[in-house]
Amino acid sequence: MATYLQGGEENSLLRSPILGSSSRSGDEVDEVGVMMGGSAFRRGLKKLTRRKRVVDIIAERASDGEDGLKRTLTVLELIAYGIGATVGAGLFVVTGEAAKSLAGPSVSISFLVAAFSGLLSAFCYAEFATRIPVAGGAYAYSYVCFGEAVAWLVGWNLTLEYGMSASVVARGFADYFVSFLKSCSLTPPEWTYNIPLNIPMLSHKGSLMASGICLLCTGALLLGAAESARLNLIITCLNMSLIVFIIVAGISEVDRQNYEPFFPRGSDGVMSGAGFVFFSYVGFDCICVLSEELKDPKKALPIAIVGTLGMVATLYVSVSLVLTGMVNYKDIDLSAPLAAAFNQLNMPWAATIVAFGTTTILSSTTLCSLFGQPRVFFAMAKDGLVPPKLAELNPRTKVPAFSTYLSGIVSALLAFCLDIDSLAGMISAGTMLSFTFVSLGILVIRYEDSPDRKKSAAWRILPKPSILLTVFCVMTFAMALVMNHVDNIPPLLISVMLVLALTPIAVLAALPQNEVKDDKAVVEEAGPNSVFTGKNFACPWVPWIPALAVMINVHLILSLEVRTLLQVVVWALIGYFFYFMYGIHNSKLNNSFRYRSL
Repeated sequence: MATYLQGGEENSLLRSPILGSSSRSGDEVDEVGVMMGGSAFRRGLKKLTRRKRVVDIIAERASDGEDGLKRTLTVLELIAYGIGATVGAGLFVVTGEAAKSLAGPSVSISFLVAAFSGLLSAFCYAEFATRIPVAGGAYAYSYVCFGEAVAWLVGWNLTLEYGMSASVVARGFADYFVSFLKSCSLTPPEWTYNIPLNIPMLSHKGSLMASGICLLCTGALLLGAAESARLNLIITCLNMSLIVFIIVAGISEVDRQNYEPFFPRGSDGVMSGAGFVFFSYVGFDCICVLSEELKDPKKALPIAIVGTLGMVATLYVSVSLVLTGMVNYKDIDLSAPLAAAFNQLNMPWAATIVAFGTTTILSSTTLCSLFGQPRVFFAMAKDGLVPPKLAELNPRTKVPAFSTYLSGIVSALLAFCLDIDSLAGMISAGTMLSFTFVSLGILVIRYEDSPDRKKSAAWRILPKPSILLTVFCVMTFAMALVMNHVDNIPPLLISVMLVLALTPIAVLAALPQNEVKDDKAVVEEAGPNSVFTGKNFACPWVPWIPALAVMINVHLILSLEVRTLLQVVVWALIGYFFYFMYGIHNSKLNNSFRYRSL
C-alpha cells in the first residue's frame, strides 16, 4: 500500500487492487514513507504498484493552460479519425476470407456479433474517456487503476497498435497502389516498391513507396492537429463515398440464390467468423488518445466512440451482404474478393474503383495510426517514464513535434525493410491486452478502494473486491486457456469453469459502487466550468458488461498462435528493460511529496 498525505488526511493511493491493503497509524506511515523502511524488494514492488489520482492528472493538465495541447477538434473530426483508424483493407479482404472459409453468407451476422463484442469494450472506454479526458488513452486509465508497471506495459503495447501498425498499413498501401496503377495500364518504376534485400530477418524486398507514405503523413501531422484532422475528414468522406458507390453498384448485381444456404456451417460457423473478424473493429480506441485536443471531451467522446463502432459495423455488414450476394461464397477469390467479384460480372470499371478505394482507405489508416503514437509518447513523457523531449510541443502548432518526427521516421524505416506480416498477430494481441485492462479497470474504479475515494463503513463487512477480481481473472484465464489449447473438452467442464468465473461477478453486483460523477477535488482543481468537469458517461450494466468484455478479450488473445504469444512476451520484456533502465528512476512520482510508500 502507499498513501497520499496532505493536511493530516490519509487516503489510499498506490495500493494494488490485486494485492489488497493494510492499515497503519499516521506515525507508522510517516516513518516508513519518509525513511523508506523495509527491504529493497518491497520498496521496488511498491514503486511498480503506485497509482495516480484522477485529481492530480486533471490538476497537471489544467495547469498547462496555453502551454498544453490545443483543443481544436470537433466530434465530426473525431468520428472521421475513428473510422480512418478502424476501416482498413480488411473491409475488402477479411470479409471474403471469413465468408468463404468460415461463415458463408451468414458472415454478415458474424460482423454483428463481433460488433456487439466490441461495443462492450467501447462502453468501458467511453466511461474512462469522460472521467479522464487527457492524452494517453488506455495508458492513462491503467495508471489510475493498476499502477505504474501495468501502465507502462499498456503504453508499450500501444506502440504496437499505432507505430508498428502504421508500418503494416503502409506496406499494404504500397502493394495496392502498385496494383491500382497497373490496372490503369501504368507501370511504376520497380525501384520504388521492389528493391531486393538479402538480409536475414528482413523482408525480401524494400519499398520506398511504403516509407514515402509514412513520411507524407508525418508531414501532414506536423501542420497541426486541426489541419491534419481536416485532411483526414476529407479523405474519410471520399472513402465513404467510394464505399457507398461500391455497395450500390454491387446491389444491382445481387442474386438471391447465392444466399442459399445462408448458414452453411450453422451457428458454429457464425461464431468462428465473429472471432475471425473481431480484429477488424480494433481502432475505435484510438479516439481516446485525442481526448486532450477536443473542444468538448465530455460530450464528444461517448458519441464518437459508439458512433464510430456503429458506422463501421454498418459498412462491414453492407459489404458482406453485397459480396456474398454477387457471387456464391464458394467462388470468392481470397486475393481480391470484391474486385474479382466485379470482374466476374463483367464490371472491370468497378474493380478499378475498388482498387482506388483501397489505396485511399489505407492512406487514411496510416495517417490515423501516426496521429495516435506521438500522443502516447507525450503522456508517458509528462509522467517521466520516457525522456521529456518527447513531451515538447511546437510553440505555434502545439503538436508534440519531436514525438511526431520520431514516430514517422521509425515507421518509415520499418515499412521499408521489415517483414511486417509476421507481426500482425502480435499487434492484435497487444491491442486486445489494452482492451482487457481498460475493461477490468472499470470494475476496479467502480468497486475497488480507488485512489480517489474512501471506503464507506459498509465495505468492512462485505467481501473484498480485490479478492473477487483476482478469482475472476484467474478463472477467466484458465477457461480461455483450456478452450483454446485443450482438445475434446467436456461441455460440463466448460460450464463449471464459466460458473466459477462469473460467481465473483455476481457477488460484485450485490455490492455498492463508487459514484461516476466527478470528485469534489477534481471540480475544485479544474473549476466547475472546465472541460475536465461535467457529466460523465456511465458504462451500463456494471459489472456484467466489463466482465464479459474481459472474458471475450482474454479468449481472443489466447486463441492466437503460441508463437504470437511468445512474441508478445518478448516484446513486453524488451519494454520492461527500458522501464527499469530509465522509467522507474525518472518517474514524476519519485519527486512528489504526495506519494509515500508503506
